[in-house]
Amino acid sequence: PDGVPELAYDLAVRLQIDELAATDLWRELAAIREVPILLLHGETSDILLPEIAARMQRVHPDLTLVEVPG
Repeated sequence: PDGVPELAYDLAVRLQIDELAATDLWRELAAIREVPILLLHGETSDILLPEIAARMQRVHPDLTLVEVPG
């Protein structure tokens, strides 16, 4: 409104991400590499950076990344 940007997602999502930051989620992701994963990544997401999505693919060989435009 009035030319001022505003967040388009629930702030509780970001708070949970901040809480998980202290956890070694890379180890957790590697531990479930037998389980296929589909990761939908929004092209303009400011929550999941493209570099992190790419690293997730490297850590988990059975992860399919789908980039959602816009």
